[in-house]
Amino acid sequence: GFVDGTGAGESAGGEVPLEAPSREAHEALERDQGARGAAGTKARGRRIGALVAAWAVLAAGVFACLEILAPVGRGAHGASADELPTSLVSSFGGGLFSLVVLAMGGLVVARLRRSDRAGARLQAATRHAAKGDLDAAVAVYRELLVGAQNPMTKASAHLGLADVAEERASFDEALREVDLGIGLLEGQKTWRAAASDILLPELHGARAWLLARAGRTDEANAELALVARDFPTYPFATRTRHRVRLVAAVTAGDLDAARDLVRRRAPEMPLSVRDELLGDLVLATADPTTPEGERERLATDLREDARLAAWLAAVAPRLAGALAGGPSVRLAEVAEVEAAVADESEPGAARAREV
Repeated sequence: GFVDGTGAGESAGGEVPLEAPSREAHEALERDQGARGAAGTKARGRRIGALVAAWAVLAAGVFACLEILAPVGRGAHGASADELPTSLVSSFGGGLFSLVVLAMGGLVVARLRRSDRAGARLQAATRHAAKGDLDAAVAVYRELLVGAQNPMTKASAHLGLADVAEERASFDEALREVDLGIGLLEGQKTWRAAASDILLPELHGARAWLLARAGRTDEANAELALVARDFPTYPFATRTRHRVRLVAAVTAGDLDAARDLVRRRAPEMPLSVRDELLGDLVLATADPTTPEGERERLATDLREDARLAAWLAAVAPRLAGALAGGPSVRLAEVAEVEAAVADESEPGAARAREV
């Protein structure tokens, strides 16, 4: 079987379906899900404990009020509570009910306000990241992880931190953040359903990309299969598959496949600057029909953006090396030089092994 299924609102762009992941990849995915589920269970246990403690405090307050009012009920001559005026009992009962209603209403309003503030803070962090102020974005995301109570808000913060870590070429850190975000939502039916339209498939898509970049293509395919199976209405499925397929082809050195992917890509596909650059670089170094000015443009862009150049050097070092060799240097020439260097060093290496 193959991983297929085009997201709503996207064009498949003539995609060739991915190969089905192996049984080992599925088993690895299940192990990862189990580990994330255990972490999520611990977090849920802490939240439930805090909720039970809050209700216990409220109940204790009610009983304390009853004890305070008890002498009034017994009266000076030891009259029983049954002899209390009906108006007093009704007033106390009505007041207690009003207090509970007000408390619950206050909790709802407080939750809504926190949710609005959290949404505004997430948008602020996204703006910081878009402007290149990654430190400010990280500070806001970390603040949300500490102060937010909504699991979706925290999972969104983890996704934002993963994106920042990926931009900084800290891929192991990015994978940890993605796993933490998924772990917050897995095993909770309500939150999982609420996050199934965008957030959760985005997290799994990011995980697939990171696995593919690390050369773990089989596991990346398993993540893509999960997205296709569990989130069939995810609107950016084609973009996610394209990103994963492209970085997998580049990592494996299959530049023919990478070039074909970029050529078939739909022009309207929503890609980040980094993904656009990777595709442009594939064409500039692996496609002989690319105009000379395109390579010069890319070389200039990378000279002006050190962070983007560092990301590209980490994701596609051979492509970056070909471009750094000059605008007229193509990857085929780099491969010839590498082969010649290997041939020259082979006798020395053989002698070393004999010694």
